[in-house]
Amino acid sequence: MSEFIEKQKRLYKKLKSCFCPALQADVHFTSDGLQHLLYHRRRPRSQDERHYRAALISHFAQVIEKSSQAIKYVRGTNPLIVVWELKHEILGQGLIKVIVKQEGAGKLKFLSAMAKKKTKKPRAVP
Repeated sequence: MSEFIEKQKRLYKKLKSCFCPALQADVHFTSDGLQHLLYHRRRPRSQDERHYRAALISHFAQVIEKSSQAIKYVRGTNPLIVVWELKHEILGQGLIKVIVKQEGAGKLKFLSAMAKKKTKKPRAVP
């Protein structure tokens, strides 16, 4: 693994749980979240994908603490799995989306993150 990825892993492990006003609860950063950033279905993500997701680690707490809305998705019924989508605009990074998961009555856990860069306006079609 690259030196950058190792540095970002250390940064992730230092993250403390933070309060999310949109969910009115603390969100915890577990090893499952770090695993999901680097792997997809137990297979390593591409090097570019790993770097892209790892670069967002320093913004996770800010997105969680500043999100005013949460979109809720119910993924399973036995046990009940609820996933929330939190979004926040970060200067220089664009819109960052953080995914938080809760299984049953358990604690809220960070699951994943992605960024949506602002794109150029499409050209007018003649």
